[in-house]
Amino acid sequence: MRELYVNKLLGRNEVIKALTLSDFTTWSSGAIINVVLTLFVITDISGATVTEAGISSMIYLSMSALLNVPLGKFMDSRPGLIDEAYLLALSSFIRGVGLIALGLSTQIWQLYLLQAILGVGKSLNYTSWRTLFTKFLNKDHLSEQWGAYDTVMSVGLGIAALLGGILGDVIDFSYIIIIAGILCLVGAVFPITVLPRIRKRAIV
Repeated sequence: MRELYVNKLLGRNEVIKALTLSDFTTWSSGAIINVVLTLFVITDISGATVTEAGISSMIYLSMSALLNVPLGKFMDSRPGLIDEAYLLALSSFIRGVGLIALGLSTQIWQLYLLQAILGVGKSLNYTSWRTLFTKFLNKDHLSEQWGAYDTVMSVGLGIAALLGGILGDVIDFSYIIIIAGILCLVGAVFPITVLPRIRKRAIV
C-alpha cells in the first residue's frame, strides 16, 4: 500500500522520478557545503574573512537573479521541452565543475568568479527544472505531488546537511566541496536518461 501511495504522489512517470533525482543530487550538494562554506572561505582562501564569504554569497545570488527572467523568456521562445532538458543537465554540470574548482581555489578573486559561475548554474536549473516538472505532473494530483516532492527534498537535504557537518569534523573542508561537486555531476545524468520521453511529449 505504501508503494502504491508513493507512486500516486510522485507518479509512475519516469520523467518526474528522473527530475526529482536530478534535483535531489544537485541541491543536496548545496546542503552539504552550506554547513562548511564560510569555514572553508576563512581557512582556505588567502586573506579572506567572513565579509568575503558574505560578498561571495551575494555575487552568487545576484548572478542568478539577473539571469532568471532573460533565461525564462528564452525558454518560452523555444518550441518543445528539449532545450529545457539540455539546459537542466548543463546546469548540474556547471555547478559540479564550479564546486570542484571552488574546492581547489585559494584566492579571493577565484572565489568571486566561481560563485558567479555557480549563480549561472543556479539560474539555469531553476528556470528549466520548474518548467519540466510542471509539464509532467499529474493534473489530478498537483498539490499532492508538489507536497511529496517537497517532503522527499526536505528529508534528503536535511540528511545531506547532517552529513556535511559530520564530514566537516573529520576531513578538510575543500574535500567536502569537491565531493559535493561530484554529486552535482551525477545529477546531470538524469535529465539525459529521459530525453526520449520528453521529446515524445513535445511531439504530442
